[in-house]
Amino acid sequence: MWTDILTTSVIIGFIGLLFRFHQSKLVRLEDKKMDTAVFKEAQKSINENLKKGEKKFDQVFEVMRQHGETLARIDERTLALVEKKK
Repeated sequence: MWTDILTTSVIIGFIGLLFRFHQSKLVRLEDKKMDTAVFKEAQKSINENLKKGEKKFDQVFEVMRQHGETLARIDERTLALVEKKK
């Protein structure tokens, strides 16, 4: 279970890094573009989508945190039951 949570966190982090990489790549290409108005509009649209995505990732992380807390409580209770039975 913990490996699933860790794997999911790594995947989400990797996707975020890919978005950041493409965003920085676009910023570097800005000087090379002739039509900067269209480029700036596209960059603004991408930035808005990234902000929406970051909010959704925050919601996912909150749900994962809640699941982690629940699993920790279950683990503590299970260990307490095992110690009582000994």
